[in-house]
Amino acid sequence: MLDADELVALALQATRRGDTRAALAQLERALERDPRHGPARHLRAGLWAGMQRFDLAIPEMERAVALEADPAPARFELGMMLLSNGRIDEARKAWQPLEALGEEHALFLFQRGMLSMVADRFDETIADLERGIARNQANPSLNREMQKVVERVRRARAS
Repeated sequence: MLDADELVALALQATRRGDTRAALAQLERALERDPRHGPARHLRAGLWAGMQRFDLAIPEMERAVALEADPAPARFELGMMLLSNGRIDEARKAWQPLEALGEEHALFLFQRGMLSMVADRFDETIADLERGIARNQANPSLNREMQKVVERVRRARAS
């Protein structure tokens, strides 16, 4: 019988193949074995967010934040989900603990840039997101997403 970590690994493989249904099934099995498995909850929340099921994704990411050994990445994603749903004050509150990472940490810079964006401070947005991208070695896919935001802000500012 596979343990929760092995099932999460299978879910990640399914995700890379684009098989969301299989990934969710593996995560369900993982959480049956270990309901407090933070990475399984984190990945499941991300998959639900990708399906625009924020009603499921946000509470699941909140659980992941509480369970993860390093909650900062889950906390950042939670804030992004809240922000993308217009829940700016809740995003700000979710991100507040990221301040403890320090002003040079990528996640701190990303959250500050996103909050600058919703306040229409576009120069600050671009500066913080680009600094965060330069400092983020751990998550290339997050860098790609933040680069897309930079490009959208530049286009919007130009028009």
